[in-house]
Amino acid sequence: MASDLPPVPIILVVDDEPAVRLLVERVLVDAGFRVLTATGGSEALGLLERGTAVDLLLADLRMPAMSGTQLALKVSQLRPEVRVLIMAAYPSDDPLGWRVIVKPFPPDLLETEIRRALEGPSARAGSGEFPVDP
Repeated sequence: MASDLPPVPIILVVDDEPAVRLLVERVLVDAGFRVLTATGGSEALGLLERGTAVDLLLADLRMPAMSGTQLALKVSQLRPEVRVLIMAAYPSDDPLGWRVIVKPFPPDLLETEIRRALEGPSARAGSGEFPVDP
């Protein structure tokens, strides 16, 4: 019966680069996720403020106007149940209190990290988390 199936997780992908958004969306749809996209933090927050269902925020670390960590902080305040995974190509001065996946990444690693981030509430150390300087 269809009602016996677990719900399909909804991933909100936020990246200012159209090619990255398209690639990530394609990989996640092929992996069986529902995907929403936004070009930046304010668009993503607008979706969440309207009550759009989202299970996980996948945000680029470096975006104009609002960084991925700034967006993650706002999402955590607005919708604390939403999990967060940050995509980063370079280390950041921002404190990274969320899972991090380092770009470029193979599609299977992205799927693995999304599933891991959706699992336990304290799941944090991503595949490519940048080391914290002492």
